[in-house]
Amino acid sequence: MDDGKKALEILRQHYASSGKPRIISLYTELTSLVKSSNELVTDYVVRAETAATVLNSANENVSDSLLIAVVFKGLPESFKPFVFVVTQE
Repeated sequence: MDDGKKALEILRQHYASSGKPRIISLYTELTSLVKSSNELVTDYVVRAETAATVLNSANENVSDSLLIAVVFKGLPESFKPFVFVVTQE
């Protein structure tokens, strides 16, 4: 039972950590998001928002503009006309 408590504490510290290695890992996760071919756009956007929320919870400010840019970057080629129109306003 004691080993389970230790394991849980290690996991809690890792995922709740706001240390530099964890922050870098979270930013890397966010900026490398790519929509998979069988993934709904909604699910992809939720993944991006979740990654941004975790960073914001660690006192890192992920702006809406950055989040939108990351989402657009990870969309497949077929979305490029949409991205072009939206970004030209």
